[in-house]
Amino acid sequence: MGLSGCDSRQQELTRKVDALMQAYQGEVPGASVLVLKDGAPLIRRAYGLADLAPRTAATPATNYRLASMTKEFTAAAVLLLAQEGRLSLDDVLTRWLPHLPPVADNITIRELLNHTSGVIDYEELMAKDTQVPLHDSDVLHLLEAQNRTYFPPGSAYRYSDSGYALLALIVARVSGGDFASFLRQRIFLPLQMRNSVAYEAGISSVADRAFGYSLEDGAWVIEDGQRFRTGESPEPMAELRLPTSLTSTKIEESLASPDTMSFWELPGFIALLEQSGFTAQRHRLHFNVLLARPFLFCAMVLVAATFSLRMQRRGGAGMLIVSGVLAGFLLYFLSDIVFALGLSAKIPVLLAAWTPTGISMIFGSSMLLHLEDG
Repeated sequence: MGLSGCDSRQQELTRKVDALMQAYQGEVPGASVLVLKDGAPLIRRAYGLADLAPRTAATPATNYRLASMTKEFTAAAVLLLAQEGRLSLDDVLTRWLPHLPPVADNITIRELLNHTSGVIDYEELMAKDTQVPLHDSDVLHLLEAQNRTYFPPGSAYRYSDSGYALLALIVARVSGGDFASFLRQRIFLPLQMRNSVAYEAGISSVADRAFGYSLEDGAWVIEDGQRFRTGESPEPMAELRLPTSLTSTKIEESLASPDTMSFWELPGFIALLEQSGFTAQRHRLHFNVLLARPFLFCAMVLVAATFSLRMQRRGGAGMLIVSGVLAGFLLYFLSDIVFALGLSAKIPVLLAAWTPTGISMIFGSSMLLHLEDG
């Protein structure tokens, strides 16, 4: 019995995860999922493709580009060096990067870590026609010509990619090696992250790599790819487009239908959709319709009373039946119209979900009070 109960809970958890990941299933850019409890894996699954061109399936071992999540590792590297006394968080930048302009004399490593340095974003400084990612050294060269900040260092918060590029350079300068090697020797290997790497084009490789894609104008667009030719070094590609008939709307429509989810699951799923960049209009509307349903039932009782109490006293059973059926059709027609308007975002979700209930409640109450007056 115990094993059966555990299997049932595991199957239910797997079903819920599969529903959440439905948009990543099939011939689309994929994803891998790991769910841990007390350090033990409960779910280890993969969906979709790691590489669209050769149709390489994603697996639990697929390596994904972490992008700005790399900042946590950069911060950890800085703190390791500070713990060893090789730098101080209150060191000014020019101690380690002396070619920065005088404004850097007032910026500390701590402020870079906390995104309170005010350092100029390199995206504002790079050439508009830049087609390949910049290296940290390129960011440094851009900032060497900027003797200004967005605000006095330490006085405000502004998320900064430039700041963390400078931190990576400081780690390399202090450690006497390169940033990628420091991460591997001091963080990845001690944590048994043997397949993790700070990727450097032409220097390192990524095993079981997934490529990132964006869906634009009937094509999957990859912007961080490389072209490999026999006997030649990898050549960065500015852009590769793979035609597809898939659209963002089709992806959203493939997500778990709100009708298949319990009332209690919907708020969490709505939050997940919106955090993932999808619209939750359909699910939010369904949630509010469910909220309004008990009140709609009460309103229907009032409407029924309107067509029964007074008419029953005066006779006219036929008129009673016809009036009740007509009122039901009108309510159904109204509900369908406002639901469609809400689904298409022509009117707010709350208005779409609660209008039939509100109108029915007002109509039923008004007619009942009128007929029963005196």
